[in-house]
Amino acid sequence: MSPAGRPPPENAVALTAARQADSIRRRQRVLDALQQLAAHGGDASVSGIARVARVHRTFIYRHPDLLAQVRALDGDDRAGT
Repeated sequence: MSPAGRPPPENAVALTAARQADSIRRRQRVLDALQQLAAHGGDASVSGIARVARVHRTFIYRHPDLLAQVRALDGDDRAGT
C-alpha cells in the first residue's frame, strides 16, 4: 500500500517486478561466472568476476553472499566478513 492507503499504480508494480527479474538474472550471471572461473581459472577478483558476468562491481559489493563467494574463490582472507 502507498502512504495514502491506496494500492500502488499498476505501472509501479510492473516496474518492481521487472527490476526484481533483472536482479535475478544478474545474480545468476555472477554465480555462473564464479562456477566458470572455479572450473577453468582466471581473474577471480571482484573486477574479474564482474567483467565475466557483465555486471557492475557495485552489484557484487551490494550482495554480501556473492562477495563472500568471490573472496573465497580469490583466496582473500576477508571471505568470512
